[in-house]
Amino acid sequence: PHSPAAVPLALEAAHECLTNWVAEALRRRTVPFVVGGGNDQSYPNASALLDHCARTGRSMGCVNIDAHLDVRPALPGGRPHSGSPFRLLLEDARFRPVRFCEFAAQGAQCAADHVRYVRAAGGEIVWLS
Repeated sequence: PHSPAAVPLALEAAHECLTNWVAEALRRRTVPFVVGGGNDQSYPNASALLDHCARTGRSMGCVNIDAHLDVRPALPGGRPHSGSPFRLLLEDARFRPVRFCEFAAQGAQCAADHVRYVRAAGGEIVWLS
């Protein structure tokens, strides 16, 4: 498939394009490798993979390697942003059982409410500091 970055798009349209691109790559039995962009792109990638897993009878896990947990609530109207992708994933009914790890999180970068949220959702946190 062609790169979804070929034409400038609004955020929501870019997310839809990326989801479709990853889904097409998976249908072709290739491994999509997405480089660049913000963390807001993590959920569109995972969404396509979750659909693929549902069609093929598989499941997935996720590791976020980052100092931040990125589980802030979406913006009004459910709009995603760079701080919300893993909350969206954890709240997605297709992501069951939850196999999620926040790796290399840094304590000074993570709100206590977000730590509690990840743990309550069944995720694990491996602290860097």
